[in-house]
Amino acid sequence: MILSHIKRKIHVVRKMETISSVVKIPSVNTLLKISKIPYLLIVEDNDFQLQTLLLIVNHLNYKFEVAKNGMMAIDTFKQKVNQNMFFTLILMDICMPIMGGCEATEIIRKYEETNNLKRTYICGITADKGEKIEAKIVKSGMDNVLKKPVNAIILNEIINSVMAKS
Repeated sequence: MILSHIKRKIHVVRKMETISSVVKIPSVNTLLKISKIPYLLIVEDNDFQLQTLLLIVNHLNYKFEVAKNGMMAIDTFKQKVNQNMFFTLILMDICMPIMGGCEATEIIRKYEETNNLKRTYICGITADKGEKIEAKIVKSGMDNVLKKPVNAIILNEIINSVMAKS
């Protein structure tokens, strides 16, 4: 009785192995594109601001990764690209320790260009105001800027706009 049960289990496993070798299983990136779920990289060093952003993206049911500074953002970006996963949008704080958002954006833009990657939409987030900071953001290669505290409705509109273009 036990032996026949084990033989049936082995038979089922072999069938599953045969099926899985024939059927192509889509990557996570493909599934995200098919389901139209935005995939964000949130780069923020301030825990309160980060929790606020996470509340928003969780409420909107978006998928996300988190980095606490520009250097971690670059590493995460490259790691995901190497896994054939691409962010819909990067929310990048401007002022952070180790490496700021503008520097990280410049490096990401060079990496995209060098590797012939589609340009990722990067939205700076800052509490600073004024033309000087906005000029720095534009020069770095960011596509947009949001003022802190981030408004959920405006963020959702930006993401929907980016999704419509992709």
